[in-house]
Amino acid sequence: MSITGKKSEAVTIKGSAGGLLVRLRDDVPSEWPVLVAELTERLQAGQRFFQGGQAHLELGSRLLEPPQLEEIKAVMAQHGVELATVIAGTQATRNVAKQVGLPFKLPSNQNTRPPTPVIEGNTGSKAENVRAGQPFDSAEALFLRRTVRSGQRIEHHADVVVLGDVNPGAEIIAGGSVIVWGTVRGQIQAGQIQAGAVICALSLRPTQLRIGEVLAVGSQEALNEPIPGPEIATVENGAIVLESWQPKQTRR
Repeated sequence: MSITGKKSEAVTIKGSAGGLLVRLRDDVPSEWPVLVAELTERLQAGQRFFQGGQAHLELGSRLLEPPQLEEIKAVMAQHGVELATVIAGTQATRNVAKQVGLPFKLPSNQNTRPPTPVIEGNTGSKAENVRAGQPFDSAEALFLRRTVRSGQRIEHHADVVVLGDVNPGAEIIAGGSVIVWGTVRGQIQAGQIQAGAVICALSLRPTQLRIGEVLAVGSQEALNEPIPGPEIATVENGAIVLESWQPKQTRR
């Protein structure tokens, strides 16, 4: 638990060009059973995205014994994920990886990154606070330069950006946030893995929105109302709420 009262995340899972990057953070104190339980929970939450994938385990300066590394490998295998590489900053842990027959390498800017900072105490609007606390990571996002048409279903473990519309009968399921530079008339599910996800669009007229476990269903009355302009959907007090989405612009 941090000084703000929020639970610290000892395990993070992110996408990378070479597969999943699973990080057991060495800067967050955690008992081993708790760490394994958190990893299991995260793999279960994203199983539809992770199934059949490869993972690179980044340990920083964390020291592991052979049984612990074998346990991590087994937990991943139970969820359909192959442990491909161990990224360790200590020679002792690299020796353990070698002992259990796993490839290993040193940490670098290319294969690891610090956790996303959460900015506390913002005093701006809700949309500004969301943008400040959840910076967009283009290295993980899926970018679609087309309209998602009826009958199409898009699934991605991180953020999804659509330069086009999401038509009725189309569905987007994202581990993170969904940003649509167009009109949403289909179904959007965001935040299936990452907390604090948002849904943004130039026009939000969906049949259904879901953020995490919170569901909102569109109505025919809303379809007949004037288009309010760009909107951002977030979760507040257990409900999905909309507000005007007006990113700051700088003119010279």
